[in-house]
Amino acid sequence: MFTVSDYLDYYKDYTFDSIGFNQMDALVFSCLVYLPVDSFEEGKSFKDFYMYAETFKSDDLSGVMKPSAFLLLEKLKSSKRYENIVISNFENVRNKDTQFGAMCVRFNNNLLVVFKGTDGSMIGWVENLRLNYQYPTYTQAKAIDYVSKNVLDSDKVIYLAGHSKGGNLAMSSAMEMNENVLVKVAKIYNFDGPGFLKDEYENKFNKIKNKVVNIVPTGSVVGMCLYNDNYSAVKSKDLAFSEHYPIGWNTYGEFFVSGKLSKVSKQIHEMTTKNLDAIDKKQLGDTVEELCKGLGKDFDSDFHLNISEIWDILKNMKGIDPKVYKYLSSVLQALMKI
Repeated sequence: MFTVSDYLDYYKDYTFDSIGFNQMDALVFSCLVYLPVDSFEEGKSFKDFYMYAETFKSDDLSGVMKPSAFLLLEKLKSSKRYENIVISNFENVRNKDTQFGAMCVRFNNNLLVVFKGTDGSMIGWVENLRLNYQYPTYTQAKAIDYVSKNVLDSDKVIYLAGHSKGGNLAMSSAMEMNENVLVKVAKIYNFDGPGFLKDEYENKFNKIKNKVVNIVPTGSVVGMCLYNDNYSAVKSKDLAFSEHYPIGWNTYGEFFVSGKLSKVSKQIHEMTTKNLDAIDKKQLGDTVEELCKGLGKDFDSDFHLNISEIWDILKNMKGIDPKVYKYLSSVLQALMKI
């Protein structure tokens, strides 16, 4: 079965004038934004960006998406389709407060803003959990600010995209846009990124709903969390949680190969919407923050998800609200089935 890597092989000689920008192009750059390069502001041609990124290839940095990002970068090297793009305002931040990444890609007076998902840091996972009881999170606020600072009057058409947390950031930034900017947004591509709390979904998501393209794998976990809708499920050559990584999603030309959401995916969506609504968000937030501190890791350090370890800490915590404990227990039990 074909993947996005094959898309780059087959479409490399087609310019954006001959075959317009589409969801596969958005996915390509949603993977490239995971490249572990230092931040820069100035515009770089693809050739210059490629040479710059190559200098970071041997750096010992975490992140499951790093090999995939370099694989796709290499394929773009010989592509006529992307030879005239300009990449600028690449941000790559990781500290105790946030893990955030974004970049601007310009072509034919169009702008693609791409946001990075979780990079394998502890703070990245903490931020994912905070989506269950905060809006905007620190990182969502950074995404909103990033777009407001980097959209130019000369950008005729705007696309927003991101994988995992990056997809949520793309939607968040659009929800908070001024109307004169939002009208220029053609599509918002969310690749297996989580949704929103009920209040934000009901009061803010509606204005961008018709622009959002939600793509999730059949065994989606991250993308089925919180409120969102109009999902399109795609088959993957990978299994279990590895389905989350889009390098293995099945494609055919410019399209994804449709699949059917798993039972566990539907259960996680139910838990993190209707079940979550019944939980006091402050109590949930206090419990999650204490749980994360109990892991004994610096927030800016690398983190490898160990559900059993988290489960043990939760069971030994004292004074947890029964509803919060039941909610977190059910989520962890669902994840252990993956």
